[in-house]
Amino acid sequence: MTSATGSRNPRAILDALPTMPPEQVVDVGVTAGDALAVMTVPPTPAGVRYVPEQVFGRGGDRDLTMHLYARADAGERAPGVVFIHGGGFVEGFPEMLIRYAAFLAAAGYVTASIDYRLAPESTWPAAVEDSKCAVRWMRAHAAEIGLDPDRVGVAGGSAGGHLAAMVASTPGRFEGDGGNDDVSSAVRAAVLWYPGVDLRPSSGWSDTLVEAGRTFLGPDADEDLAAAASPLTYAADTVPTLTFTGTADPLVPVEQVRAYHRALDAAGIDNRLVEIDGAGHSFDFALARWEECFPALRDWFDIHLAEEK
Repeated sequence: MTSATGSRNPRAILDALPTMPPEQVVDVGVTAGDALAVMTVPPTPAGVRYVPEQVFGRGGDRDLTMHLYARADAGERAPGVVFIHGGGFVEGFPEMLIRYAAFLAAAGYVTASIDYRLAPESTWPAAVEDSKCAVRWMRAHAAEIGLDPDRVGVAGGSAGGHLAAMVASTPGRFEGDGGNDDVSSAVRAAVLWYPGVDLRPSSGWSDTLVEAGRTFLGPDADEDLAAAASPLTYAADTVPTLTFTGTADPLVPVEQVRAYHRALDAAGIDNRLVEIDGAGHSFDFALARWEECFPALRDWFDIHLAEEK
């Protein structure tokens, strides 16, 4: 999502939204009123215990936190989903996906929207390590939060879609040492929105995201490192994946996402690609688009995190 202030302060968008006219456009097809509604923490659903700023590990020299929706009855064994926000690897904050986390928690899940180290504070693979650390924390604390540790999924948008796809395809790699190192970071299903799945500059990224990719990968990154940091490289090893993308996305080309799903098809991975005709990047921050995406996300996880699997 485009920063409303032009700042790289990770919370600049959220801080600025309440001061804007609701009809002001902050991204293609997205108004300030839409974005504020999507990123405002909803009322805690019945049967849920909301824990903001729950520490789940260490990233470098600082705590990593999540907004956690645990089950009020810790004796439940509910499926769980970790949500990973976007922001081009250089900005963003957990509230960007808080509505997804809250509404899925209302449907009986344990959910969390997480923090992770941004570039240039930390470069590859720090953000992947932090995302996996969150999955490990959820699994390690399953008995306290009402989670079934065998039924965990991951979801994310844009840069968070890249990170979610990496979590979904590389268990045992890029784990880091943020905490609960003896616990698996494997997941059973993934949902992505307009994800960066191929970080190689030759893959057709916009100039904006090529620059963000360089910041994320580090100044000495070459094509080989970019390939090693790309979910496309690991498509054959991934879990069932649902992806939403816009056909007019100016940042992540739709053909790149199609290529990823062709690779999933070739590997026999259960997958679904939903193309939103004419939509650009960050389209689900418009409430009407969000309301189209959420039921499909819920259904995907209901199927692939089902207890009988």
